[in-house]
Amino acid sequence: MSILIVSVQNDYTTNKVLHWFQYYNIPFKRINIDDTIDIIEEFAKLNFQEFTGYWYRRGNLINFNNHDNIDIEIKKYLKENNRKIIEYFEYKMMKKKNLNSFFNSDLNKLIVLKIAEELQLSIPKFQLLKNTKSIDKFKKIYKTINKDGNIFDYKNQCVFNVLTQEHRENIDYDFSPTLFQDKIEKKHEIRIFFIDDSFYCAAILSQRNSETSIDFRTIGEQERNRIIPYSLPSTIQIKLRQLMAKLKMNSGVIDMIVTSLNEYIFLEVNPVGHFGLISYHCNYGIEKKIAKFYKNEKK
Repeated sequence: MSILIVSVQNDYTTNKVLHWFQYYNIPFKRINIDDTIDIIEEFAKLNFQEFTGYWYRRGNLINFNNHDNIDIEIKKYLKENNRKIIEYFEYKMMKKKNLNSFFNSDLNKLIVLKIAEELQLSIPKFQLLKNTKSIDKFKKIYKTINKDGNIFDYKNQCVFNVLTQEHRENIDYDFSPTLFQDKIEKKHEIRIFFIDDSFYCAAILSQRNSETSIDFRTIGEQERNRIIPYSLPSTIQIKLRQLMAKLKMNSGVIDMIVTSLNEYIFLEVNPVGHFGLISYHCNYGIEKKIAKFYKNEKK
């Protein structure tokens, strides 16, 4: 009996975890998703009875980049057909010991924020805006709604990508409805890895560097920011567990900030986010813990 792992080629996180699978002699089969693989054909080769666990790490399971010569209407039909097959595949695999799901890997950020608010987690005030004129005098932070971070520029009739950044009111133009959040002055950022009801947290002391004060990922975060283990208050842990239960997730990376008044602000949760930063700097050994999760060991 073995564990089925779906990932992408050269994913550092997957490779690190599988080193521990090998150490503990946990049998596994890894399927790498890329632009050429026919995932339906790959799944058709599998004997699902041989697997006791499933880990969806990354990869588009309904990628049609290898069918460029097919008529667009036929492609739409096949894509929907394949989606149903993948749904059935995951329906069966999610009955086994599992972490993550392809169909739960791209959450609706707006819905997640509202659920968090309903659970009495503090969130930044946000607006969906379509024009720079709509932005009030207070500083806002642009946040992506879709996973690719793209917005549509009506004036130039083009789709473009903008990294998370402070938006300034010195340019007047229209764009597709885009999420803007109030800029909150923070004491530090918190990155949290949640797995099997446990939290592994790191405080990222990014405020001393002006280039990382808005987002520590802007430049060389490992070299320029101090990252230390952190303990969440029990009240915040309870609410985050409730949030993950509502989202039907047993694993994911949660981002929060702590204000100068020690208020905890929830930002987002990424089901397939990177946790290597937390694991390395805080010596948590998360990759080892994932292997032990499938080995049915707690420590």
